[in-house]
Amino acid sequence: MASCYSDEVVFEDPAFGKLKGYHAKAMWQMLFSRDNKPEFTFEIIEASVHSGKVKWTAKYNYGKHKRRVVNHVVGTFRIENDKTIRLIRIYEGLIATFPSKEGSYSL
Repeated sequence: MASCYSDEVVFEDPAFGKLKGYHAKAMWQMLFSRDNKPEFTFEIIEASVHSGKVKWTAKYNYGKHKRRVVNHVVGTFRIENDKTIRLIRIYEGLIATFPSKEGSYSL
């Protein structure tokens, strides 16, 4: 995902706030490192040469205890020179689901 970003990318979402450039790319690298056992599925809702809207589910382990997180997201992209220059994410339904011994709970 980070390789699809322009060096000037602006990334916004409720969990991470506004990240620019290197910080936006680093966020993806951290979330989707091999240790976090990432899974990613997506559906393209709208697409054009300069913009897009995608619905996706991202699953990964997070934090010291490597708890499983499941995010259901809709993202709106702006594209320039074949790279994402702006991405705004809106969480759809649950922000994250954390399985535990007692079942699962959500934020």
